[in-house]
Amino acid sequence: MKRRPPPPPTVPHATWGAPTVVTHNVQDCTSPECSRGEWSGENVYSGGTARCKAAPHWDAILAEAERVGWPVKYRRDLYVHDRAYLNQLDPSIPFVWILREHGTHLNDVTYVDGVGHDAVHFAESVPRIFSSERCRVYTWDGRYLRKHQTPETAADAIRVLKAQHETETKKRA
Repeated sequence: MKRRPPPPPTVPHATWGAPTVVTHNVQDCTSPECSRGEWSGENVYSGGTARCKAAPHWDAILAEAERVGWPVKYRRDLYVHDRAYLNQLDPSIPFVWILREHGTHLNDVTYVDGVGHDAVHFAESVPRIFSSERCRVYTWDGRYLRKHQTPETAADAIRVLKAQHETETKKRA
């Protein structure tokens, strides 16, 4: 009796090469700008550009990651998780982004976790946690991605950006 080969994996994994990951389904899209009726996804690992709306924040972090050549491992952090997060985030909302040789971390100014940690805490703590590898800390101010020399200067910038965002949100309300 012949044994069947195991089924192929259904979830992409870094050691399986560069899988195609569907990041956008037109049927699920709520953006009025979406006009890709027959498009169902793209290969995010090969720098695909198809999307339903402008994403300057994604374009900025992708360009910086490609310029630096990171992440070398855990590339899904950037190409899947950060991209999906930014797809849901209005480009005018500031965020902190940490690029590491082995992954990324991203948190916007509106986020607070279950124990009260916000983007400021995040900007300071992640580089300390991953001190064994180099980290680059950036902030997005709604228009530009800025690199900071230290986690403390990034945290200071996030404090200012968070206050500005809260003020603008109150004015609109």
